[in-house]
Amino acid sequence: MVIFILFVIVAFSNNYKIFIDYIQLVIVVVFLLNSIAIITGCYYGKMLDLSTLNGRTIAIETGIQNSGLGLIIIFTFMEGIGRMAIVAAWWGIWYIITGFFLAFLWTKPIRAYA
Repeated sequence: MVIFILFVIVAFSNNYKIFIDYIQLVIVVVFLLNSIAIITGCYYGKMLDLSTLNGRTIAIETGIQNSGLGLIIIFTFMEGIGRMAIVAAWWGIWYIITGFFLAFLWTKPIRAYA
């Protein structure tokens, strides 16, 4: 987590102007992509007649896009292209927020079955 946070700080600090210019578009696109991925994961679990726990696992895993790896690739092979770094960094931040929220939301009912 610490390494990812450092990558995010570097991405934002090196591309602050780009961040300001494109932040509205980036927020919308990342929100939509994350929402679609999580909802799709939920429906695949139901479609495959999996348990609630397994369906939730698929939803979380589908929603995870490895933004840390994306940032490493962007900085290593693509000279830190600003727009790409901002999207990958924001994706990571947003997924941390939604991932923790879903984990918190879904943990209580699962504990009731244990």
